[in-house]
Amino acid sequence: MAVEEGNILGRLTDGECGFHASHAEQPGCTLEQQLGHLALPHSCRQFPRILLLDARGWQQTLSAWCGSSAALLLDDSVSTAGFLSFALIEAVPRVHVEGLDASTTWPPLLRPGVLAGHDGYAAWERVVLADLLPRAGTAHSLTVVLETLVHFTSAVREWQATDAALVDFVDKHARALQWRGRRATADGDDPLGYLLKDLINNVPEDWRPSDWPADLPEPSSDDRPLTRPHAERALARYLGTRLCASWVAYQGEGLLSVTGSLIACHALVVLALTSSPDAPMTFGRMTNALRAADWLVLHLLDRDRWAASCSESESFSGATRLHALVAAAGARLDRIRWASRLDDTGAG
Repeated sequence: MAVEEGNILGRLTDGECGFHASHAEQPGCTLEQQLGHLALPHSCRQFPRILLLDARGWQQTLSAWCGSSAALLLDDSVSTAGFLSFALIEAVPRVHVEGLDASTTWPPLLRPGVLAGHDGYAAWERVVLADLLPRAGTAHSLTVVLETLVHFTSAVREWQATDAALVDFVDKHARALQWRGRRATADGDDPLGYLLKDLINNVPEDWRPSDWPADLPEPSSDDRPLTRPHAERALARYLGTRLCASWVAYQGEGLLSVTGSLIACHALVVLALTSSPDAPMTFGRMTNALRAADWLVLHLLDRDRWAASCSESESFSGATRLHALVAAAGARLDRIRWASRLDDTGAG
């Protein structure tokens, strides 16, 4: 039998794949066992992996639309610092099918018209992954971490050719980090609502959800209570997955574009969390919020339009807009009915 790539498989009436034999003597995919991995649809082979190939090598991250990936983000038994460690991978043809090939393009931009170079970008990326995000839900609130990220990135992008090497310039500002407090939110302003409306309007009409995030398929019903520090650590890990293998680094216009993508993703999770503001916070609600954000950003939105939206952060008022999003998201998080520490049964 000839095997063609790109096949589509149907489901049984209970939603399960008819080729998945979970209770067989040889459990797994019977289609792959009999015909090989080329017979599988691309989504079966690669999902939830998101791939980027650049001059440094292959990079891989995960989509939280996958329930198992979202569960990893909520697992507090692995430290955030360990989860956000970064290493290049070796591509495996069985599961690495499609990705953004930036191996022969210019390196990421520092700001419009100025290259950061691979080393400069990697230095900035390491600070975010190793020094900033791991502090969320522990030493600082996630709101403070993201405010600090915007200040740090704004300072780094001011680099000039007459300064030290960009790597050293990044290191200097990293060593001088000042943790920033929350800014006040403007009365009546709803930057998160404006962001969501803009993104939804950029989804192709045939794919556009009529009621995001309520339209999320197969929501979790895990009713274990969740504390705010635990949720913020999960959110930090989630933002790390959006930074690793970031396509916006190559499709955007600079470091504030990438920062904008992280803050927009954070805002979407918060919007999804607060769609039922009076309900107590649970693992299921957090799982669904993470899945809903990546469903929209990674699987519904056109990637070029997403990058263009993130690149608006490079404008003169871009940093102010990002601060407004962070402050508004923090105010929404304050209104959630969080569990107490003694109620949190999912600490790992």
